[in-house]
Amino acid sequence: MEMVFIYGPPAVGKLTVAKDLSALTGFRLFVNHQASDLVQSILDFEKDPSLFRRVSNEVKNLILEKAVDIGLPGLIMTFCYSRPDSDKNLCETMEILQRKGVDMSFVRLYCEDKELFKRVEDPSRKLYSSRKLSSPVELQQAMNKHGFKEEISYVNSLSIDNTSLSSKEVAEIIARHYQFPPHSQTD
Repeated sequence: MEMVFIYGPPAVGKLTVAKDLSALTGFRLFVNHQASDLVQSILDFEKDPSLFRRVSNEVKNLILEKAVDIGLPGLIMTFCYSRPDSDKNLCETMEILQRKGVDMSFVRLYCEDKELFKRVEDPSRKLYSSRKLSSPVELQQAMNKHGFKEEISYVNSLSIDNTSLSSKEVAEIIARHYQFPPHSQTD
């Protein structure tokens, strides 16, 4: 199975690119917020962020393991990377996938701050999760606290500045770079 991790700051366009990459390759899409939203129905992030992250990661890892077990050809996952908060969970996920023989590809998206602060206000962001940031003030606070612009130092990432690129162009760059076969209607 191919596992594509698309990461970057909130509002950079991860989900939009992931959808286009999914259409291009036929890989399934797993949005990290789906696990968080499920966990949010029973746990409060603000009360115990560490517990919330741990349970969210357990849910996510279970889903990823099942995706491998049922033989999906590929899966795309989006997330915001924050060092050091994300490292333990990401390494745990990578270890599980490595044991199962999954090929992992990492894509880091970034754009100019001015564009990022414009994108965060797009109403489409609220369609997928109530936890998505939707204001420039919230985004600036999150960026200051979590350093979402950093590259993951222990993996090779394809870094793409998508300030002036469409999501389709970015998806095509990713598919070409990692040599993902195009999706055919018979798949």
